[in-house]
Amino acid sequence: MKKNAFFYIFVFCCFRFCQDTLPAGPAAAAKDPSEFLKADSMEFRMKENRTIYRKNVRAVVGKNLLTADYAVDDKNLRTVEMSGNINGYYIDENTGTLKIKADNGKYDALKEESQLWGNCWMVYTSSDGRSMEITADRISLDGKTKIADITGNVNLAYENNTARTQFAKYYHQDRKVVMMKENNFMPVVNYSNGYKADFTAEKITLMPEEKKLYFESSVFSKIAKNR
Repeated sequence: MKKNAFFYIFVFCCFRFCQDTLPAGPAAAAKDPSEFLKADSMEFRMKENRTIYRKNVRAVVGKNLLTADYAVDDKNLRTVEMSGNINGYYIDENTGTLKIKADNGKYDALKEESQLWGNCWMVYTSSDGRSMEITADRISLDGKTKIADITGNVNLAYENNTARTQFAKYYHQDRKVVMMKENNFMPVVNYSNGYKADFTAEKITLMPEEKKLYFESSVFSKIAKNR
């Protein structure tokens, strides 16, 4: 896997995981969640048209796996909500693996939107062993626009580099990550490759395929040689 494509593949897999594990759009209309949701106990509430899944909840589609303690399938709203020890596992076409964890999650089949919130953690490991890790309070994925909102105490770690921000957007179409000032918190990128550098700005745009970083407004940098 090429180094400049690594971050792009990591975030793209997040979209693929949600789309492949929980079908969306017209496909979802033909496929009831009961076909891929399993649990130790299940309760169907006819008046509410909802199915409640408890204990060892599992959503399995092909090689994708999503587990939780509790899930609610609302057939009227066409949503599936999961909570408690959410864990996900996905293998991509390059035999890389994506793992996710969160306290809560929701999938909206009509809007083709997925959300994770509460101690969100994602790590992608490529077939050659390199990894990219993201932690945040909330991650929202829009299957239609292919845009991800990553919010609240966002931390990124890849190879020897890290970044911190309160708000970031990933644009699949443009292959870019935009980190922006939020609540007076300026995004920070820490770079280490022969020397150490800290970059701060109101807006930082990462173009991983082009190996470029753009800094806008109130830019500050601190560079020091590695010892």
